[in-house]
Amino acid sequence: MSPPPNKADADATWKYIEAGVQGILKHPSDRGEMDMKTWMGLYTAVHNFCTVRKAVGSSPTQGCSRGNRRVAHIFEKELYERLKQLLETHLQMIQNEARRYSKGALLDFYIKEQDRYITAAKQNNHLFRYLNRHWVKQEIKQGRKDIYDVYTLHLVLWKGVIDAATHAGVADAVTQLMERQRNGEIIDDTLIEGILDSFGKY
Repeated sequence: MSPPPNKADADATWKYIEAGVQGILKHPSDRGEMDMKTWMGLYTAVHNFCTVRKAVGSSPTQGCSRGNRRVAHIFEKELYERLKQLLETHLQMIQNEARRYSKGALLDFYIKEQDRYITAAKQNNHLFRYLNRHWVKQEIKQGRKDIYDVYTLHLVLWKGVIDAATHAGVADAVTQLMERQRNGEIIDDTLIEGILDSFGKY
């Protein structure tokens, strides 16, 4: 991945971040291990998107003013909303793919995609630490119930998009697994518990 774009170019910076997040959302076997240079480039781009534009036109004495903080707040919110939209688009693709499956095949698909997505959620949460520490923390402190840290945002969107669309089919497949277990077949309890637990979260 190339170095981050010009700090003042918000559109190019977002496209750079977008490409990085899309790479993280892919299966590890598809994207390979992200090298430190690429990771730091993405982290820097996130920081730049939130901070650089607020400094444009400011004098040194204005650097920490309330006005600049309000401007930064706007850009941080913009980044959060863009990330949310990107995740929703990604999940819609998974939802469309899920329609091809039923019963056991759907359950296998659900487990595979959920595992991949949660791994990506953890990585993206680290990548967007600056956003979590500043805008997200402040919004939650002010009582916002619809704003989450980046990791939790991933989970909430998964429940809203994927679980809402696949709940009946996955629940039916889990019921069949439990029936097979009652009939003496050895089934991994943690598999069933994990799926049922995911239905109950958020």
